[in-house]
Amino acid sequence: MSEFPREAAWQESYQRVSRILPVLTKKELDILADVADEFRKKTAFTDGISPLSEKEMMAMIDHAMDQADRGEVETLEETMADIDEAFGL
Repeated sequence: MSEFPREAAWQESYQRVSRILPVLTKKELDILADVADEFRKKTAFTDGISPLSEKEMMAMIDHAMDQADRGEVETLEETMADIDEAFGL
């Protein structure tokens, strides 16, 4: 089974992009590739996220508040470094 959707709307968009590619310069193709890479990174990031129930969300918030009350906190820079490392950014 293919990993890419093949519905009619997807096929139409794919064909539209395919027709444009041959007339683009190398620089334009590189820009499109960079944009596509960013879309893939965003999708990879969100694929592992699932919605929480209200009860689960409140439990996580309570846990975080307990940690903060105990002084178990990180700076924004530390948190961003952890996120970057976790997702290979």
